[in-house]
Amino acid sequence: LLTTANRPPPQQDKILKQIYCNVGISAPNGIKIANNLANAEVDLDLQLKGYLSRLNVSGTIATSQMGTIQYLGKRFEIAQAVMEFDNPYKIDPVLDLVASYFVSSSDGEYEIIMHLSGTIEDWRLELTSNPPLPEYDIVSLLLIGERRPSTQILSNFAGVEIENTAKD
Repeated sequence: LLTTANRPPPQQDKILKQIYCNVGISAPNGIKIANNLANAEVDLDLQLKGYLSRLNVSGTIATSQMGTIQYLGKRFEIAQAVMEFDNPYKIDPVLDLVASYFVSSSDGEYEIIMHLSGTIEDWRLELTSNPPLPEYDIVSLLLIGERRPSTQILSNFAGVEIENTAKD
């Protein structure tokens, strides 16, 4: 009972190892990305090089206008997003995304700033706020709309693993 995750890789045709590509993709007037996670217009300037059996990508994808990204059920406004393909050995882009979300609670209004950076394998997510709050208060504002709830409400979220939720 092999799943697609642990099956041996399929044999590549010999022809894929013999055809070399050098393709440039440029969209200075932007392309639209619209899916369940993001809605944005981006400019791209990419180069696909290598044999068909082992292509690599170099170049940049960057937001040309403000867009949105979903996180914890909230729609953050993208201030800046850049994806840099600069690894000559594999497709492993470096992402730098900054987005913000405004939330009102009983004790005031807060701007939550999300900074996502790094590669697919080694990424970092940082949440800050204006005015400044501890990270647990920020997550609480995003999840339930209030700062640090009472211990009774916290017990409802006892099984929630923030790191795994963020990865999902």
